[in-house]
Amino acid sequence: MAISISLENAIYLLKYCQIKPKLTNFGIALGSAAGSLLVKHVGLNSVGPGGAIFTVITLILLLLLIRSTKKR
Repeated sequence: MAISISLENAIYLLKYCQIKPKLTNFGIALGSAAGSLLVKHVGLNSVGPGGAIFTVITLILLLLLIRSTKKR
């Protein structure tokens, strides 16, 4: 089941990356900057919860993307 979920997400990711490659690079840079700031100001233990916040935001955006592509 995990493999099928990963494959399905990869399909949407590839489709989205073809549309907005600069936005993907921005996301990587934003995550790196946020991780660096968390380590610098709060400590290494904060990276996990900080990553979890980004994961939740990503899942919400992915669900919105899926919803918008199904309407077309």
